[in-house]
Amino acid sequence: MATSETVTVNLLSSIKNEMINICGDDLESPIYLQDVSFLEKKRSRGRGTIIVNCVFINSEYGLCADLYRKSAGGCVDFFCGKMIDDMDELGLNEIFHALENGSYSVPDTIKKERSRISRRSRASIFKLPLLTRGA
Repeated sequence: MATSETVTVNLLSSIKNEMINICGDDLESPIYLQDVSFLEKKRSRGRGTIIVNCVFINSEYGLCADLYRKSAGGCVDFFCGKMIDDMDELGLNEIFHALENGSYSVPDTIKKERSRISRRSRASIFKLPLLTRGA
Protein backbone atom coordinates (compact mmCIF):
# COMPACT_ATOMS: atom_id res chain seq x y z
CA MET A 1 0.00 0.00 0.00
CA ALA A 2 1.34 3.46 -0.88
CA THR A 3 2.20 6.01 1.77
CA SER A 4 -0.62 8.45 0.94
CA GLU A 5 -3.18 5.62 1.01
CA THR A 6 -1.92 4.55 4.44
CA VAL A 7 -2.22 8.11 5.73
CA THR A 8 -5.76 8.37 4.35
CA VAL A 9 -6.81 5.06 5.94
CA ASN A 10 -5.30 6.15 9.27
CA LEU A 11 -7.06 9.53 9.09
CA LEU A 12 -10.42 7.90 8.32
CA SER A 13 -9.95 5.49 11.22
CA SER A 14 -9.00 8.34 13.57
CA ILE A 15 -12.01 10.40 12.48
CA LYS A 16 -14.34 7.45 13.03
CA ASN A 17 -12.88 6.79 16.50
CA GLU A 18 -13.29 10.46 17.49
CA MET A 19 -16.90 10.43 16.27
CA ILE A 20 -17.65 7.27 18.28
CA ASN A 21 -16.13 8.91 21.37
CA ILE A 22 -18.28 12.02 20.86
CA CYS A 23 -21.59 10.32 19.99
CA GLY A 24 -21.41 7.21 22.15
CA ASP A 25 -24.30 4.90 21.30
CA ASP A 26 -26.01 7.44 19.03
CA LEU A 27 -23.77 6.86 16.00
CA GLU A 28 -26.08 8.28 13.34
CA SER A 29 -26.50 11.70 14.93
CA PRO A 30 -24.74 14.50 13.06
CA ILE A 31 -21.76 16.35 14.47
CA TYR A 32 -21.82 19.97 13.28
CA LEU A 33 -18.34 21.29 12.60
CA GLN A 34 -17.33 24.92 13.05
CA ASP A 35 -15.08 26.72 10.55
CA VAL A 36 -13.92 23.67 8.60
CA SER A 37 -12.98 24.61 5.05
CA PHE A 38 -10.18 23.83 2.61
CA LEU A 39 -9.24 24.36 -1.02
CA GLU A 40 -10.23 21.69 -3.49
CA LYS A 41 -7.37 20.16 -5.48
CA LYS A 42 -8.95 17.74 -7.95
CA ARG A 43 -10.92 20.15 -10.18
CA SER A 44 -9.52 20.92 -13.60
CA ARG A 45 -11.00 24.42 -13.91
CA GLY A 46 -10.13 26.63 -10.97
CA ARG A 47 -10.02 25.75 -7.34
CA GLY A 48 -13.11 25.85 -5.23
CA THR A 49 -13.47 26.04 -1.49
CA ILE A 50 -15.04 23.07 0.30
CA ILE A 51 -16.95 23.85 3.50
CA VAL A 52 -17.84 20.89 5.72
CA ASN A 53 -21.12 21.48 7.55
CA CYS A 54 -21.49 18.21 9.47
CA VAL A 55 -20.19 14.66 9.63
CA PHE A 56 -22.00 11.47 10.60
CA ILE A 57 -21.75 7.70 10.41
CA ASN A 58 -24.36 6.18 8.11
CA SER A 59 -26.28 2.95 8.65
CA GLU A 60 -23.59 0.95 6.81
CA TYR A 61 -20.93 2.32 9.22
CA GLY A 62 -19.43 4.60 6.57
CA LEU A 63 -18.23 8.15 7.16
CA CYS A 64 -20.38 10.81 5.49
CA ALA A 65 -20.53 14.59 5.42
CA ASP A 66 -22.73 17.42 4.22
CA LEU A 67 -20.53 19.68 2.09
CA TYR A 68 -20.75 23.00 0.29
CA ARG A 69 -18.49 23.83 -2.64
CA LYS A 70 -17.98 27.46 -3.58
CA SER A 71 -16.35 28.07 -6.91
CA ALA A 72 -14.49 31.16 -8.06
CA GLY A 73 -17.43 32.10 -10.30
CA GLY A 74 -19.79 32.36 -7.33
CA CYS A 75 -21.62 29.06 -7.83
CA VAL A 76 -22.44 27.03 -4.74
CA ASP A 77 -23.00 23.27 -4.80
CA PHE A 78 -24.44 21.29 -1.87
CA PHE A 79 -23.61 17.62 -1.34
CA CYS A 80 -25.80 15.92 1.24
CA GLY A 81 -24.52 12.68 2.80
CA LYS A 82 -21.41 12.37 0.64
CA MET A 83 -19.02 9.58 1.59
CA ILE A 84 -15.69 11.12 2.61
CA ASP A 85 -13.53 8.08 1.81
CA ASP A 86 -12.25 9.76 -1.37
CA MET A 87 -11.71 13.21 0.17
CA ASP A 88 -8.32 14.91 -0.05
CA GLU A 89 -5.87 14.38 2.78
CA LEU A 90 -6.05 18.10 3.59
CA GLY A 91 -9.82 17.91 4.08
CA LEU A 92 -9.58 14.83 6.28
CA ASN A 93 -6.93 16.58 8.39
CA GLU A 94 -9.22 19.60 8.84
CA ILE A 95 -12.12 17.37 9.95
CA PHE A 96 -9.93 15.41 12.35
CA HIS A 97 -8.45 18.53 13.94
CA ALA A 98 -11.91 20.05 14.40
CA LEU A 99 -13.13 16.90 16.16
CA GLU A 100 -9.96 16.62 18.23
CA ASN A 101 -9.95 20.29 19.29
CA GLY A 102 -13.66 20.47 20.17
CA SER A 103 -14.70 22.72 17.26
CA TYR A 104 -18.06 20.99 16.90
CA SER A 105 -21.54 20.80 18.35
CA VAL A 106 -24.04 17.97 18.75
CA PRO A 107 -27.76 18.86 18.79
CA ASP A 108 -29.30 18.44 22.25
CA THR A 109 -32.75 17.74 20.80
CA ILE A 110 -31.55 14.50 19.24
CA LYS A 111 -30.01 13.35 22.51
CA LYS A 112 -33.17 14.21 24.48
CA GLU A 113 -35.49 12.51 21.99
CA ARG A 114 -33.42 9.33 21.84
CA SER A 115 -33.04 9.12 25.62
CA ARG A 116 -36.81 9.61 26.04
CA ILE A 117 -37.51 6.73 23.64
CA SER A 118 -34.92 4.44 25.22
CA ARG A 119 -36.48 4.90 28.67
CA ARG A 120 -39.72 3.36 27.49
CA SER A 121 -39.93 -0.32 26.95
CA ARG A 122 -39.19 -1.02 23.30
CA ALA A 123 -42.06 -3.50 23.24
CA SER A 124 -44.53 -0.84 24.40
CA ILE A 125 -43.79 1.26 21.33
CA PHE A 126 -45.22 -1.43 19.08
CA LYS A 127 -48.25 -2.36 21.20
CA LEU A 128 -51.60 -1.28 19.85
CA PRO A 129 -54.29 -0.18 22.27
CA LEU A 130 -57.07 -2.71 22.51
CA LEU A 131 -60.56 -1.30 22.28
CA THR A 132 -63.08 -3.03 24.46
CA ARG A 133 -66.81 -2.62 24.22
CA GLY A 134 -68.98 -2.25 27.23
CA ALA A 135 -71.89 -4.61 27.68
